[in-house]
Amino acid sequence: NYSVDSEYYVKNGDEIKVTASLYCDEEAYIERFGAVPAPTEKTFKVEGMPYYANKAQQLDDNVIESMKQAAISAQQYHIENYWNDYEKFQSMNYMGYYFLNAKEEDTNHSNYVCLVYQMNLVANNIPVTYYYYTMFENVVVNPDGTCDVDVENLSTPSVTIYPEGTDCYYYGYEKLEELYHEIVENSIDYYTYESTVVVPEVKEEGAEESTEAASDENATEATDATVTDASASAEATDATVTDADKANTDASAEDGTNVEESKSDKDKADKDKTDKDKTEKDKTDKDKKTDKDKTDDNKTDDKDNKADKGTKKSK
Repeated sequence: NYSVDSEYYVKNGDEIKVTASLYCDEEAYIERFGAVPAPTEKTFKVEGMPYYANKAQQLDDNVIESMKQAAISAQQYHIENYWNDYEKFQSMNYMGYYFLNAKEEDTNHSNYVCLVYQMNLVANNIPVTYYYYTMFENVVVNPDGTCDVDVENLSTPSVTIYPEGTDCYYYGYEKLEELYHEIVENSIDYYTYESTVVVPEVKEEGAEESTEAASDENATEATDATVTDASASAEATDATVTDADKANTDASAEDGTNVEESKSDKDKADKDKTDKDKTEKDKTDKDKKTDKDKTDDNKTDDKDNKADKGTKKSK
C-alpha cells in the first residue's frame, strides 16, 4: 500500500512524501519473495499542475472575454423575460473587475472575479442608472498559461433598488461605493483584492459652471501672465531703447562740438566767399562805369566834332 502526506490543496513547488507500507512483517516477505521492498519512502516535488489564480495579471484575455459574454447573456435573458414594455434598455457599460484572492489556502473558494457594469435604461420615460456585477469563482491557470473557469457558475446582486417615479425595481446598487462595500469591504478579512475598475466622472449640479468659471479664471490668469510677460518685455525693450538713445545722445553731444566747429569753419568760408564775390562785383561795376564814362566822352567828342563841322559849313 502507498500513502502520501498531503492529498489536498497541493500546489506547484510543494514537496510530497510517498510511503510504501508492508502488509506483513519483513520475515514473511523474505520467506515468500526472498526480499523486502526498499526504499519504503520517497519525496516528490510538485510540478506542471494547474493552479488557482492568485494574481489579477494571471488572468488571460480569453477568460476575461468568456466571463463578459456570460454576463451579457445572463442580463439579456433577464431583460427579455422580466422587463416590461415601458422599460427600455440603453447600455451595459463594462467598468473593469475586482479580483479577490483567498488569504488561506484551505478553502473551497480560492478566488473570485467580479465584473462591474454601469446599467443605463429608461423606465416610464425616466432615465435610470445603477451598478451591477456578475461574479465568477475559482479561475484555474493551466501549465501553458491559459485559464479556465466555469462560466455557468455565476452570481449576481440580490439587492434591489427602486428608482423614483418609475414604479420599477432592479437588482443592483444606486452607487458604485455600495457595490464596492458589498463585494470588497465585506470580504477584506478573508481575501486580498485587486481592482481594474475605472470610476466614471460624475458631474454634480453647478460643477459644469464651476469648471467653466475655473477655465475662465485660468484663461484670465494665463492672459495676465502673458500681458505681464509682454509688459516686462516691453520694459526691457524700452530700457534698451533708452540706453541706445542715451548712447546716441552722448555720441551726438560728442559730435556736436565737431559739428559746431565745422559750421563755424563753413560760415567763415561762406563769409570769405561773399566778401570776395562783393569785391569782384565792385570791381566789375567800377569797370562798367569806366567804360560808360569813356563811351560818354566819345559821344561828347563826336557831338563836338559835328558841331564844329556845322559851324564851318555855315561860315
